[in-house]
Amino acid sequence: EQQKVLLVSKSNLFLEKALSLSDQVELYQTDTLQENLSGYSLYVFDGVLPETMPTDGHWLLINPPSGNGIVGAEREFSADVRGLADSGLENCGDISFALAKGTPLSASWGTAFLQAEGQTLGLYGETNGRKVAVLGFDLHDSDFPLQTEFPILLYRLMEWYFPANGSGVSQVTAGE
Repeated sequence: EQQKVLLVSKSNLFLEKALSLSDQVELYQTDTLQENLSGYSLYVFDGVLPETMPTDGHWLLINPPSGNGIVGAEREFSADVRGLADSGLENCGDISFALAKGTPLSASWGTAFLQAEGQTLGLYGETNGRKVAVLGFDLHDSDFPLQTEFPILLYRLMEWYFPANGSGVSQVTAGE
């Protein structure tokens, strides 16, 4: 069964392509933030958040604005980012990339899967019956989308969001 995924982003081709690799994802996109969103299994907010979050589906938040009420964000900094092997997400320990600007995250409900200088830059978990994953940086401020681990991480997150479906990936050629 395909899952309806809404990507709210201002032209993030890397994210769009990586999300569309999964056979279980039926991807919808918009660059306009709308209120009262509903009807999707997963909402991916890239750099924006609506005033009222959707009450259905799960959330993937990328570079959420500060003061969002979902995860705490601290000062911005630059560093080399590493994945955590013991995060519970398979293949995260191989992640390594340079980050020009990121915001450390904190949430009592979250498990870290990306860190730099002891600060959490990626976390996932469940809160209020909803699965939420957060990246505390703009993908454009890093070389992460250019790494082979980027689509693998999104694939693993899709497996986590929708475990019963088995994240099948049809044939993918290098460079896609």
